[in-house]
This record gives sequence, structure tokens and C-alpha cells, in this order.
Amino acid sequence: MRCWAVTVEQAGQYNDAIQVVRNWLPEAEAELKLGLHSIPDDEESIMHAIDNHEVYTSPLLFFLHIARTMKRNFNVLAMSL
Repeated sequence: MRCWAVTVEQAGQYNDAIQVVRNWLPEAEAELKLGLHSIPDDEESIMHAIDNHEVYTSPLLFFLHIARTMKRNFNVLAMSL
């Protein structure tokens, strides 16, 4: 029974993660369109671009973490049936 409760809780987290990604996508697309002009030449600009990349990819990393956790728990749940 505990496994079901965990699965339901994680389904809510998964739904929240999907919503974060859905909200993030238009902003990320606009940022990519603005930032695709050229690769910066100086180190400071390159480091700034890397920081921006990390900020814009963090919702995807969160989503992937939740998805992997849910997959693992669904497999455990299926084996317990």
C-alpha cells in the first residue's frame, strides 16, 4: 500500500515538472532565437553563455530526475503485484 502512496505523490511531482517545462519552453525558445547570432570571443562572454545555458536547462534536468524516479517506482510497483 505504501508503494501506491509514493506513486501517487510522485505522479503529482511529475505533473508539476511537466507544467514547469511547459511554462519554460516559450521563454527558452525566445532566448535561443536571441542568442544564436554568434559564439562569443572573450572568456567572460563564454562563461556568461554557459551560466545562461545552465539556468535554461535546469527545468529539463528536474523533469528528467522526476521521470526516472517514477519509472523506477512503477517497475517496483509492477513487480509487487
